[in-house]
Amino acid sequence: MMTLIGKLFDVESEAIERKLEPDAVHALRAERSRPVLDRIREKLEELRGQTSDQGTLAKALTYLANQWPTLVRFLEDGRVPLHNNACEVAIRPIGIGRKNWLFAGSERGGHAAATIYTLIESCRRAGVDPFLFLRDVLVRVGTHPASRVHELVPVSWKTLFGSAPAR
Repeated sequence: MMTLIGKLFDVESEAIERKLEPDAVHALRAERSRPVLDRIREKLEELRGQTSDQGTLAKALTYLANQWPTLVRFLEDGRVPLHNNACEVAIRPIGIGRKNWLFAGSERGGHAAATIYTLIESCRRAGVDPFLFLRDVLVRVGTHPASRVHELVPVSWKTLFGSAPAR
């Protein structure tokens, strides 16, 4: 199984190395990754028939079978990564700080902290300095029309206000 999984990552490495556009990645995956996934599925069914229903391997195989639609999702769109490393990196600070947040003071304080962390991570994903964003938006939000609140999310703010400080 590990060898087969390695082949999937080889295809991804080739797509990155060749700097393929999403449509070309989709085609490459259809040609090279789908047969590997078909073999993994065959191996899954083969192993399920050889193991007891109670063992660790059986539980892992059941998990794989249950997650299969999610696993193969990357075949449908060349923009979807094979792995979720970017997500894991993005949420790592939350996992590290989890014990500290037990003492947020209240449920409301926890919600406030979650909102701030979400805004900061959204800034990072949009290539916006979180400090500049928050400083500007906190001044701007009081007079900004509610019907245009979507302009104050980091990706839109960068385009509209990124270089113009609030008055």
